[in-house]
Amino acid sequence: MAEAALPGDLTGKTIASQFSIIKKLGAGGMGAVYLAEQIDMGRKVVVKVMHPELTAGSPTAVERFKREARAVAALNHPNIVGVYVFGQTETGQMYLAMEFVEGRDLTDDLKRGRMHQTRALRILDSATSALIEAHNIGIVHRDLKPDNIMLTDRHGNPDYVKVLDFGIAKMMGDQGQATLTQAGSVFGTPRYMAPEQAKGKNIDARADIYALGIILYEMLTGAHPFKADSAIDYLVKHTTEEIEMPSQRYTGLDISPRVETILRKSTEKNPDDRYQSAAELQRDIRQALRDFPDAVREYPTPGLSSAVLPPAQPSAKGGGGGSLKWLWITLIILVVAGGGGTGIYFATRGGGDSGEGSATSASSASAKAKKKSAKKKKDEDEDEDEDKPKATKKGSSEDKPKSEDKPKTEDKPKVEDKPKTEDKPKDPPKTAVAEPPPEPPKPPEPPKPAEPAKPTLRPGPKEDGFQLPEGLTESVRSPQAVVFNTAHSAKDLIAFFQYYAHKDWQGSKVIPNGIQINSPKSPFAYVSFQKGMQGVMVILSPNVMVEKKATGTEMADAFGVPLMPGAKLVTKTAQTVVYTIGKPIKDVFDFYEGMFKGKPDVNLYRMDNNNPPVLTVSTTSATYAWQAVTATVNQMGGGGVMISVIKKQ
Repeated sequence: MAEAALPGDLTGKTIASQFSIIKKLGAGGMGAVYLAEQIDMGRKVVVKVMHPELTAGSPTAVERFKREARAVAALNHPNIVGVYVFGQTETGQMYLAMEFVEGRDLTDDLKRGRMHQTRALRILDSATSALIEAHNIGIVHRDLKPDNIMLTDRHGNPDYVKVLDFGIAKMMGDQGQATLTQAGSVFGTPRYMAPEQAKGKNIDARADIYALGIILYEMLTGAHPFKADSAIDYLVKHTTEEIEMPSQRYTGLDISPRVETILRKSTEKNPDDRYQSAAELQRDIRQALRDFPDAVREYPTPGLSSAVLPPAQPSAKGGGGGSLKWLWITLIILVVAGGGGTGIYFATRGGGDSGEGSATSASSASAKAKKKSAKKKKDEDEDEDEDKPKATKKGSSEDKPKSEDKPKTEDKPKVEDKPKTEDKPKDPPKTAVAEPPPEPPKPPEPPKPAEPAKPTLRPGPKEDGFQLPEGLTESVRSPQAVVFNTAHSAKDLIAFFQYYAHKDWQGSKVIPNGIQINSPKSPFAYVSFQKGMQGVMVILSPNVMVEKKATGTEMADAFGVPLMPGAKLVTKTAQTVVYTIGKPIKDVFDFYEGMFKGKPDVNLYRMDNNNPPVLTVSTTSATYAWQAVTATVNQMGGGGVMISVIKKQ
């Protein structure tokens, strides 16, 4: 594909007085991508410089770009490539400076072949975590594809996921009256486009879930579910053709029925039949991972984390596969040739995902067959002998009782001379009862784990009854995770949480990047640690098995902006608060319009006829702690209105 032209290559130049462009990484329909050094910070970044025509002559489009970029920059999640800075170059082009990730994209791995299903689930789990974070603040990716899923090696995990370009598609779609995302037009990559997206309809988070389902299909089979020669063909097939599940399409695949259910539910044509949220999808992914042994589920997984498997073989009958048990298929062909004997050829296909065959030689198989035939004949002869009454000599069976009636033993002195006590040993075998085997010794009880040493960190506040150390600063709060920043070392943090997990929740298990809490009653199932910009990030992942009490927001306001009564918190960061409310959008607009209309230094834009309707309030005054308030339809499922409040930068 030819690179889209920009007014000059920026390599070797400095833009926005802070980014020294090192080299050009690529270009596309939105603009060019460069590797640069952020001069003041002394770090490498990726800079996307947009086509000037995307915002040229439209102040509204520039304002929308800034608003969306601000929201994307507020994303703070370990599986999302962060946006550091956005603005305009000296020539008026919009740009974004993002986190630089050394690694490879998922496309590179898919070119090498399909993946073991547990590896695919792990990658999908991380990508879903990124979606949950973005969807919670109203950002739909719209262009999820393997190119936008980076895999990097971190903390011993070669498949650490980083998702690119959150919000960029939506941001670039808002071009005044010529929006690419309005009804009747199409934006995205046809290979991964949801049916409603391909039809040009308004989309929501469920379109991202469909794209993840297509990506999962490729990871499991090494092929796209549709064969198409053009972008139009893909659009048609996504909207009209059902996706054939791998168990019907391929042989040699050992895919769990639960995994195939995830695949089917993610790629339903009707968005109402799909998973309704990324959180719902992730619950099923993690349940599927529990079906596998710990040695397979946990990273690092030798031989699986970066391995690819041979291509799946199409099924001649359109069926097969789909079981957790190993499948062994043996084809036996008997060939009888004049004097050549019987030859047996074994073609076996092992279980797992290998799909590879192995065969014994015809001569070896023939020898085994002869031995088996001889043994079978001998066994038959022995069975026939056992069925005969007594003798092997010819004669009438009626003669035998007469001979047995003769007291031969009495004529023989040797028999008569034997004492009667010697006859007794013959009786026990007839009446003896076998003694029961001795009971196997009971296995020794496993030793109780030693109590961890008392940590050096002192206890601080508790989070839902879960003990935290002092010195943690809350960074992000959502139903999916609570994230803190701290200057403590990861070693001290692990020692602290292991001690209190043992004390309060009957122990823990060390996992990559953190610990798993043993007790099903613990409010948090995992505590993980990541290196962050301000030291170490402590991530508490809720235990989905614990029933949570329904509570509303714990805040009365967000950066000084009163919350509408009945609001429920979605996520809270140091810069952004997002909450939802189940009331008509007109009532919400009226509430905030009555609050801000006529106030000095406050701009209010109410667009009831927009699709969807939007209310935006902004200010540059130092009087206020907030910078912008946005209210629009909640597109994350559940209905109602989503309100975002951004803190003053």
